[in-house]
Amino acid sequence: MNRRRVGLLVLALVLLAAVTVPNAVGRTIPGVAQAVPMPGSPSVGQCVGQRFDLGWFMAGGSSAKYRYPELGIGDCGSAHYGEVVSVIATPTIPKILGDSGGGYAVDDKNMDACYQAAAQFLGLRAAEQPDLFGYWRRSVMYPVVPLMPTARQRAAGQHWLACATYLNQLSADGAVSLVGYPGSLRNAVSTGAGRNYLGFCPKEADWIQMSATSCDMPHHGEVFGSGGALPHDVARTTLTSSCKNLIDQVTKNADLIRVGRLVVTVQITDKNGATVKGAMIPAQSNLQCGIVTPAGRLLQGSLIAIGTGPIPWA
Repeated sequence: MNRRRVGLLVLALVLLAAVTVPNAVGRTIPGVAQAVPMPGSPSVGQCVGQRFDLGWFMAGGSSAKYRYPELGIGDCGSAHYGEVVSVIATPTIPKILGDSGGGYAVDDKNMDACYQAAAQFLGLRAAEQPDLFGYWRRSVMYPVVPLMPTARQRAAGQHWLACATYLNQLSADGAVSLVGYPGSLRNAVSTGAGRNYLGFCPKEADWIQMSATSCDMPHHGEVFGSGGALPHDVARTTLTSSCKNLIDQVTKNADLIRVGRLVVTVQITDKNGATVKGAMIPAQSNLQCGIVTPAGRLLQGSLIAIGTGPIPWA
C-alpha cells in the first residue's frame, strides 16, 4: 500500500478519536445542579389553567372520597378555566352527614367561604349590605370550587385551599361542561364579562315553572334580582317600580325596556309556594324581578351590562 495513503488514514483515525472519545466518556458541564423551585400558595387573580372534574363533590359519602381537585395554575393571557378569588390558609375539615334515606349531605365551611369571596370578586354586594332599591339581591349564577395543592406541594407540607370561580355551560341535553375563557371575571357584574354564563335566564316565561336557566340558549327572559320573606305587605306597583330601577342598573341602559319592547316583570310566590297575582303582595312572599320578551321573540344571550350594545335576539 502507498505509504502516503497509509499515513493519511492513520491521521484521520487519530482526529476521529479525538472528537468521539470525549463524547463517549461524558462531557463536563459547568454549573451546579438545582431542584425545580417549589411553588407556594397562589395569589388572588391568578388563573386556573388545568381542567378539573365538575362532579368532584359527588364522588361518595365519605371524607376519603370527598376530595377537592388539584390547582393547576395557567396563563391568564390565554383561555383558562377559572380564577383564584381567595386563599384559605387553614382549611376546615368537611363533615359528611348521612341521612335516613341512605344518602349524605356535606357541611363544608370552605365552600361557604369560597362563595363569599367569589361574590366580592365578581362585584356583588356583601350579605350585610342593604337590599338594592329596598327589595332586591342580584341573581347571578356563579359556581365555585376549592382547589388543593398538587401532590408535590402537599408532600412539602402545603395544606392551603384556593377558592376559584369559573364558568360552565349547560347543553341542550342537560350536560354541564367547563368553559375556557379569556380575560378576567373581576367585577364581571359591571363589565359584563362572562355574562352569558353568569346570567339567570329561564327558558319559560313563567319562572315558577322554569326547566332551564341557560342564557346562551333561546329563552323568554332574564331574572336580575330576587327577594325573600317580604317583611310586610307591599303594593305590586311599588315592587314593579323598584324592579325597573334594578334593571336599569344591571343592564346599564335606562332605555333598554323601551327600545326592546321588553316587559318589566315581578313574579311572586307566597310562603307556601303558590303564585301571587293580586295588587297587594302579602308579607313573607318571595320575589323575582326581571324582564320577559314580547310575544313571538326570544333572547339568546344575557343583558347584564349590555349598555347600548345590540340586544341578543335569538
